[in-house]
Amino acid sequence: MRLTRCQAVLAAAITLNLLVLFYVSWLQHQPRNSRARGPRRGAAAGPRVTVLVREFEAFDNAVPELVDSFLQQDAAQPVVVAADTLPYPPLVLPRLPNVRLALLQPALDRPAAASRPETYVATEFVALVPDGARAEAPGQLERMVEVLRAGGARLVAAPVASANPARKETPRCFGTVVGDTPAYLYEERWTPPCCLRALRETARYVVGVLEAAGVRYWLEGGSLLGAARHGDIIPWDYDVDLGIYLEDVGNCEQLRGAEAGSVVDERGFVWEKAVEGDFFRVQYSESNHLHVDLWPFYPRNGVMTKDTWLDHRQDVEFPEHFLQPLVPLSFAGFVAQAPNNYRRFLELKFGPGVIENPEYPNPSLLSLAGSG
Repeated sequence: MRLTRCQAVLAAAITLNLLVLFYVSWLQHQPRNSRARGPRRGAAAGPRVTVLVREFEAFDNAVPELVDSFLQQDAAQPVVVAADTLPYPPLVLPRLPNVRLALLQPALDRPAAASRPETYVATEFVALVPDGARAEAPGQLERMVEVLRAGGARLVAAPVASANPARKETPRCFGTVVGDTPAYLYEERWTPPCCLRALRETARYVVGVLEAAGVRYWLEGGSLLGAARHGDIIPWDYDVDLGIYLEDVGNCEQLRGAEAGSVVDERGFVWEKAVEGDFFRVQYSESNHLHVDLWPFYPRNGVMTKDTWLDHRQDVEFPEHFLQPLVPLSFAGFVAQAPNNYRRFLELKFGPGVIENPEYPNPSLLSLAGSG
């Protein structure tokens, strides 16, 4: 019988889980002196269970929240987060002796035992906790231990509370951008997928607000270039640019408020004037500074101009006829407004052939770029 791709993936996942459960069952039946050396806890003096987190997505996970939920119930709770290689973006875990990040891929600069999960387990029991879960009921692990000690069971399962990553409450995956080069480019990586999702969400939301308020807008700069190439944000970009008509700013309550100071709307997005010049910025949240920049233009003798210019080659004036009319263009999972004849518009700003010939931010990234 031939398996569909979906069935094959499901079968592989089930097999992996069975192997993990068998391994843990085997571990618990080994004599304690056969386990790898590690810090020991007395059965009565400290926790009897190690929380083990093994399967999680590097770019999109709730592991820090999961770990914190167990530590809130018991600050001494042993927790091991196991990954094959160092996760990127880095996991923000508490700097505590009882919280370990275990890298299981063998390496010449680490002892062989470091690649075995049992090296990091010094308790009698192990709780396999899936990503996206949180400790909900105090004493839950201890009650599960008592069930195992009562006999008749080698494995105990318990329901856990689902935890959606609180991205609005956590910072973006990279710090301050210096010289238009975010940190992930130095790692020879594209924009983290979680950051791209937040950018798409912010762009969709901002466009909805502008359209509802009657503010004329259009995709600008690299955002228009990404839309023209593949209908999405450029894979290494870290913000979204929209042009707006300056005379329409008064139509939008959020923009009016931003002229007086930072405004956090009912969805948690932050509207403010940018510190770099006379334009607006909408951040994903107060903690997460992924953002959409809104550039106010105004016509002067048939040419669109503005009051703040940055040292970017695409930051130039252009004829207003590109905006009369605006045309719909797919972008980041929705339809946005764009200049008509956007190919000529982009070539005016970036140069001939810019859509077909992307310039990558670092020559060493060419191997990651595929077809571009």
